[in-house]
Amino acid sequence: MNPVLAKEAITMIINYSYALSHPIYYQTHNNFDLYKKEQAAAAGTAVPGATDWHGNTADANGQYDYFTKAEIEKRYWDYVDGRTLYMAMVGGDAAWGGGPLASQYESNYVSGHWKGEMSLWSHEYSHHTGYNHDSNFANSGEGGGQQEMLTQFYKYLIYINDLPFIDPDILKTYSKTKYLNGTYTKPVFKIDPKNAFLVKYKGEGKWN
Repeated sequence: MNPVLAKEAITMIINYSYALSHPIYYQTHNNFDLYKKEQAAAAGTAVPGATDWHGNTADANGQYDYFTKAEIEKRYWDYVDGRTLYMAMVGGDAAWGGGPLASQYESNYVSGHWKGEMSLWSHEYSHHTGYNHDSNFANSGEGGGQQEMLTQFYKYLIYINDLPFIDPDILKTYSKTKYLNGTYTKPVFKIDPKNAFLVKYKGEGKWN
């Protein structure tokens, strides 16, 4: 990762750390079953798939190894604290996460995180914290788990201007073509009016 992309990685991880530490994220994480109901209500659907956080045991006929509330609290702190993380950029191969590593594509560093597109990063970070594809911490199916919840929340924080870095023109990496493999334009942020956090908090909830 060259210095231009490294600056993007640092900017993103500061924002990501802020989002994970946010009181609304903590509340949502620890009451994920309630969030699932609110998410379904915002979409006008029934609650799909798993109704709360669960682990790495393979699911059979809708039977999930759900965590207790005490375990969910413990796993929140394990997810956000006390870990060593190596951030990487992948070229043409698949992104990876596991052990101390989490990675994503150039486009996610240059453009994606400014638009709140944090699903891939959340997925690989969850592998880094020990979850496999059977857990909804690292499974985008089952009607959405950590990937979808974090992405919706991150977009909401951008919408209410509640992240340390909001404006991609702070770095203007999209314009520094000699350091990039792809071609980019200035990232443009949009939010779905059915975003579950927007529906619930209606522009409120800023931490700082």
